[in-house]
Amino acid sequence: MEPYTVPGVARLEGDNVNPESQLMEQNEQSGSDTAGNTKYRLVGVLVHSGQASGGHYYSYIIQRNGKDGDRNRWYKFDDGDVTECKMDDDEEMKNQCFGGEYMGEVFDHMMKRMSYRRQKRWWNAYILFYERMDTIDQEDEMIRCISELTITKSHPIMSPAIERSVRKQNVQFMHNRMQYSLEYFQFVKKLLTCNGIYLNPAPGQDHLLPEAEEITMISIQLGARFLFTTGFHTKKIVRGPASDWYMAFILFTLYLEYDALCILLRHSKNVRFWFAHNVLFSVSNRFSEYLLECPSAEVR
Repeated sequence: MEPYTVPGVARLEGDNVNPESQLMEQNEQSGSDTAGNTKYRLVGVLVHSGQASGGHYYSYIIQRNGKDGDRNRWYKFDDGDVTECKMDDDEEMKNQCFGGEYMGEVFDHMMKRMSYRRQKRWWNAYILFYERMDTIDQEDEMIRCISELTITKSHPIMSPAIERSVRKQNVQFMHNRMQYSLEYFQFVKKLLTCNGIYLNPAPGQDHLLPEAEEITMISIQLGARFLFTTGFHTKKIVRGPASDWYMAFILFTLYLEYDALCILLRHSKNVRFWFAHNVLFSVSNRFSEYLLECPSAEVR
């Protein structure tokens, strides 16, 4: 790496090295036998994905501090997503940073099926970050010595009030993130439909048993509150087709061979009253919101 350092480039170009660079060179020579023996290790990679006219940047960074078991682990920082990766593997490093071509699955419009073809990678390493190996031990020793120079008992810098506020905001953020996730929507849908097999009227009767009516009431309340506060206000990519929710919420056709609307509404006066009073008429703008203002045709 010596030819690529500031003193090395200046030496090759015949320029005079400034005093700061001379000091750096002296430190290099004092830390190793010759300046050419200075070793560096890769600690970060900035990757560009896209074309020259535009694209996206993300980074791979190695963890250089912390406990021994956590050090030297690579992490990918892509906007808000941070994931561990295997950049210490040569093949993974090649696939993620070297550009070139790769074999990928694409849709063949002629054959009307997926097929493997050679494609160009539109991502490759843009900037590399290195760390001098001969200064790591010195820096660790300096950090250890500085951390031991305490004249008072260590105490948290953040005030308790600010810490509580930050924790509250983090909990609220995680709650919203989980509430609008695909996994949560699938969980609610399964929760609404799992009791559908128990909502059949007893033979010879046209109304539900008290136990079945209680299950129906709970299902109606859960589904209505979820759909009208969260579900219908979410993008289709997370919510799925609105018709699926109508089936899960009202019809339960996943488990019944006939129209279960009779089970949920016709056979229970209490369920009909609760749905009409608390869902349809308790909110003054309910009909205008979902029949006139709603931008989604399937929700309307």
